[in-house]
Amino acid sequence: MGKTIDGLINEENFLEAGAVAFVLHWASEKIKTYREPTRAGTRKGDPIGLSKKKYHAALLMPLYPTLKLKGISDFAHTSDGVLRVWRTDKAYPIVRRDRKSVAQ
Repeated sequence: MGKTIDGLINEENFLEAGAVAFVLHWASEKIKTYREPTRAGTRKGDPIGLSKKKYHAALLMPLYPTLKLKGISDFAHTSDGVLRVWRTDKAYPIVRRDRKSVAQ
């Protein structure tokens, strides 16, 4: 990842920084095993699924509002404007089932 959490750590938000670090680590492990869907075999007009970058950004969304969208977009390697658009995508909530696995 290009960004670090060093700037987040101080006495007031030590636990927040730990939670952010945990989610970042969990998301990076999850993204390693994610298989990006392909168009092959999918009818025209049917949803394909999330790209790897979009999936990664969706996994990081539990960090909002602890981190602003700009911070999340930095970790997801995309712009905050793109992240705002992706959040309105109907396929985006599918990732919620994967987010639940963070507690397991």
